[in-house]
This record gives sequence, structure tokens and C-alpha cells, in this order.
Amino acid sequence: MNVLPLILVLSTAAGEATEGERIRSHLELVEKLLRAQPAPTAGLESQRQRNLDTLHRYWEHGEFPHNTTLPGARSPIFIDDRGVACAAAAVIIGSGHEALARRISATRNDWYLDEMVGDEELEAWVATSGLRFGELRLIQPTYRYHPSYPDDPLLEAAHLGDLASIRARVGSSMTRSVATSILRAAARSAMSALDSANLVTRSLSTPYVGDGMAVMAFAIEHGADVNDANQGRSSILFETRSPTARTLLTKHGATLTAAERVVDALRRQACPELPSLLADPSLDFTAQDAMVGALRPEALGECAAVVRAAQNPTGGDVNALLPAARNDPDRFVGLLRRGVGITTIDALEATIALWRDAKKQSKSAQVDSLGRALRIHPPAALMRVNCEPHLIKAVANKDTEAIDLYRSFGVNVQPCDDTRVVPFLSAIQPPAKLSSQQRAQVAIWLRAGAIATDARALAYAVDQGDDELAEMLLTSGATIKDDPATCPVLAVAVAQDNVKLAKVLLTHGANKALRFTSTPRCPGKATGGRITLSDMQQSPEMKKLLAVGR
Repeated sequence: MNVLPLILVLSTAAGEATEGERIRSHLELVEKLLRAQPAPTAGLESQRQRNLDTLHRYWEHGEFPHNTTLPGARSPIFIDDRGVACAAAAVIIGSGHEALARRISATRNDWYLDEMVGDEELEAWVATSGLRFGELRLIQPTYRYHPSYPDDPLLEAAHLGDLASIRARVGSSMTRSVATSILRAAARSAMSALDSANLVTRSLSTPYVGDGMAVMAFAIEHGADVNDANQGRSSILFETRSPTARTLLTKHGATLTAAERVVDALRRQACPELPSLLADPSLDFTAQDAMVGALRPEALGECAAVVRAAQNPTGGDVNALLPAARNDPDRFVGLLRRGVGITTIDALEATIALWRDAKKQSKSAQVDSLGRALRIHPPAALMRVNCEPHLIKAVANKDTEAIDLYRSFGVNVQPCDDTRVVPFLSAIQPPAKLSSQQRAQVAIWLRAGAIATDARALAYAVDQGDDELAEMLLTSGATIKDDPATCPVLAVAVAQDNVKLAKVLLTHGANKALRFTSTPRCPGKATGGRITLSDMQQSPEMKKLLAVGR
């Protein structure tokens, strides 16, 4: 495939475009080019189109990886440290092969696809993808260096392993906290000559690669805390991915926390190590943000049975403690810290009640532990068994704190199944126009995440002539979907001579040229069974509005 015309277009058209615009333009042009080509093998056309559809959604979404590891040169980044995939990785993941993309990211994150020729798993995927290897390579952009610490030159220098700049900035002395921050930033990237040796063997041009090991040694020499893990952060040893950096930190006394040792064993699927690790009395899964989700079922793999057995030394789960939870909250919190799960609605409500009580009583330690425990054991699936009453109760009480808490769990405020109405419809269908209190309730539902796409909600607002409610719903995601066989919402507003409502509907895309069936809701002189707005009686003010469109 001749890609020279594409390269020329990119080099001239992109010009001074931003990085995101450059990548978006590149991928948009690549998609057009590839859609004009047939699949390389008969029978793979549908798979090719699905993968190109994934590519289209990807560049339209417009979130691209950051290169935070290779300064001085553009580089591919398969999946960045925020979890954002490149276009090629997104196509692979979208086809159902996330494990392949994660494996490439873990071992060859900054490699060009051309350098992966011979990777049997990748080549097997390409063979069934409907794409050619060269086309996949064309989908893979490069990314300019993106500072990890754009607002902190000192930590950016540590990230880059630039010891000279650090010395120039801090002089001969620095505080322990600054030294610790420098150590953490350097350990995260760990850019040493040894760890970056692959750059040399791959003949990539990188004008500058610093020495992260030297920066780490400098920070340790100036009193950095090698076991810093406060404020919910992971330990420095846990965060670094460099074997060289791990060796240096361990030499100076760095250790993993009890929870990190469990997660490390889970990552390695070292199941026999887990019983003793889980029996450690200092174990606290709620202490660090990085531990959140470590004991979710999908993260346990082959170790699930071992973990579940070790988690329940009392022979049960947290639900058995419910009767005494309020009298012995510390024990309740203790089991949650150790990873015992929330498995019933009662346990969930008891945990939330304890969290709120601790908040009212300013018991910060319990608030923090219970809050983290609720995130570790996400009860969204549990809540969906009986989701509506919880939210309806919270909305009725105008309990925005509870609503925000439920929403943070991912609770679904839409129907729990296809046969049930959206719960917030009950809040907007009283017999008369909404009172200010009812309007406030609708606002709370929308805050709770209710998506106002159910046509009945907008139809009710229009029938009531309630322009404010219609605006609230349309602004929150409702759309105007008129059926020519029925009375369009704009026609209802015209029949009411409600100019304010008509203006709201026109602003949100109502079609004033639609032909529709005359009904008592929107009467007019029928023409061949269908009428238009001009066939309806209109006041001068309404005629003027419809003449200009808004």
C-alpha cells in the first residue's frame, strides 16, 4: 500500500495543529484510506468493517495516550499509565482480545508494530482481523513527550532522571518530604541506562535518557522515606516497575505493606502464599487507594477459593455481624478492612448507615475506612436487585448525600429491567402542573443520574405546557422523536399557543416542517390525511416565532 500521499497530507494539513488534532486527523484519514481497500482474505470483510467501526468511534471520542516515558522523541505508547489505549490497542481490545493488548503493553509498550513481527499471538489476531499488518501499523500513531509533572519542574526532572537540574534547584540540602517526593517520581519512571538499554538495541533516536538510579540514590542520601505510603498512596516499592529500582529500594529497607504483598501474590497467581499473607494482623485493604478492587472476583483468578477461605476466619461473612454492628463498629470495620465482602442489602445498608453516623460524629478514621471498604466491595450489582426503592426514598427525602453515595457505587437509576418504568417518571406525573417542591424533586432525580430519554417524560411536560420542565429534560438528555402518525410536541405547543414552550422545543431541534396526522391535541384542516403547522390556528406571536425558526 502506498502511504506517501497520506504522509504528505498529514505533514502539510496538520501544520501547527495541537497534538490531539494531529492524531485525530491522522486516524480519520487512515480510516478513509482503509475503508477504500478490500479485506486481504475472502470472508473477513465483516470483521474488517467492525474493526474500522471501532477505529472510527475511537478517534471520534478523542482521548489519546500520553507519552510520559520517552522525552526528546515521538514514540508509540500502546497503553499509557492512565489506562488510555492507542488506536491499534483499542481496535484489538474492541475485537475481544484485551488480554493480548495488555500483554503487549506490559512487555513492549513503546515499540512500533513493525518491531513485533514474529509475535505469534499478534500475527494470529491480524490473520483473522480483516486487516493487513501494514494497515495496523498505519493505525498506530506516535506521541510527543507529555510531562508527568507539568506544574512542578523539580519532580519532572526527577521523572526524567535529570540529576543536574535537581542539584541546581535544591542546592546542597532539602527537606525529607521533598526528598521523598523526588524519590517517588524517579522510582515511578526509573529511567536508568540499564532499564533503557532496549532503546539502544532498537536503534531509536532519543536525545536524552537520564539516570533514574542516580536521582533515587541522591534522594535517599538526603533522607527520603523509602517506605512512604501515607494518605492512601501505595508504597514507593509497590509503584516502581523497574527491577533495578526495586533492588535499590530494598537495599535501603523499603518493604511492601501487608495489603501490597497480597496484591503482589495475586498478580503472580502465587496462591499458596496467600493464606499466611491474609492472616497478617496488620492487613488493611482499605488503607491505600491502589488496593481498591484487589479482591474483586475478576481479580482473583485461580486463587479465588484460597482467598475466600482465608477471608472468613469467623466462619461467616460481615452479614453475621449486623445485629451487633452498631454496638461494635470497630469489629465490623475490621472485617471490611480485611476484605470480607458485603453480600446482602442489609449488610450494605448497615455499612452505609455506619459511614453516615461516623461522618456526623466526625470519626474521620471510620469514615475513611468505611468509605474505602464500600469502594472495595462495589455493591452496584447488589443494589440493582432492589435499586428503585433506595433511590426513591433518597429522592423523597431530598437526601443528596445518599444519592451521591449510591451514584458513586454505579447504581442504575434507570429501569431495573425492561418491564418496569423509569422510577423518576412517578415524580413528574402529578395531576396538575408541578409545584416548586416537585420541580426540585425532578432536579434531584436528574442529579441522581436519571437520563430523561423516556418519551413519556417530555410528552407530559409538553401536555402540561411546562416550558421549564421541558427545558430541564431536554438539557439532561431528552430528545425530540416525533412520530408523523401522532401529534408532534411542537404542534401541541402551537395548539396551546404556548410561545415560550415552542421556543424551547425549536431550540432543541423540533422540526417545524413535519407533516403529521390531525388529532384533538393538534387540530387543523386535514390535507390528504396529514397537516403541517401552517394548517393550525396560530397567534401573530407564534407565526412570527415559526417564521424565524427560533
